Amino acid sequence: RTHNEWNLLVEAHGLGVTVPEPIALGEQADSVWIIQERVPSHGDIETLFRRPPVSFQQLLTGPTVRHDIAQTLGKALRTWHDSGLEHTDLHAGNLLLSGTPGNWTPTLIDLDGAQILGIPLPEKKRLTNLAVLNRFFFRVTPRSERLRFLRAYLDSDVSEEKIRSWARQIERGAYSGARRLWSRRRPWCYRENRRFSTLRCEDLTGFLDREFRDWGFLDRLETLDEWMDSEDVTAVLKDSRSARVVRL
Repeated sequence: RTHNEWNLLVEAHGLGVTVPEPIALGEQADSVWIIQERVPSHGDIETLFRRPPVSFQQLLTGPTVRHDIAQTLGKALRTWHDSGLEHTDLHAGNLLLSGTPGNWTPTLIDLDGAQILGIPLPEKKRLTNLAVLNRFFFRVTPRSERLRFLRAYLDSDVSEEKIRSWARQIERGAYSGARRLWSRRRPWCYRENRRFSTLRCEDLTGFLDREFRDWGFLDRLETLDEWMDSEDVTAVLKDSRSARVVRL
């Protein structure tokens, strides 16, 4: 697997895909390692959009900066896809962002799940790759920002009708992919096993990840309504008759 990633890194770098420059591949006993260029960056895009450090927040002086990032990322993805790079696990955590406003550079840092087709990606594969990436940006950016990214990806000469058609297909693909992912994980979440233990508290029954059993959730759940309205809640993501989802 490491040899395969090394070969992909070398080939992608040769094609002009923005990846860390490969330096060395080595084997020692039962381990294989890769040495590659260290990329000076502000961090990965997932972290920058969710929990930006102060140094990066100072660069976000207005909406035009975020617009610039969206357009730069769209153009980079178009270049990578045109070079034949397909990545079935392309998410924001795999993308580093370097540079300053007006001169951003996204770098792909994980090629696990990628392949070089040797031809520009067909439209269906492009939509599939973009749908995976959209699972993250759907949660942290408005639709107008995602359309700006898509306009940069497609081309300024493409009709607005086609841009919105692609947007609908990407959103449907992201939704379908999330459902498939959940269906694979669902059996693990609905029975007691090595990862989940049965949770019983007052009139509440469910399952809890064993990793979090010592985090004080049981005590908190006894006063669930009070907890949901406490200062621990940093954001309300959904509040309807069917569910209340908060970020703690």
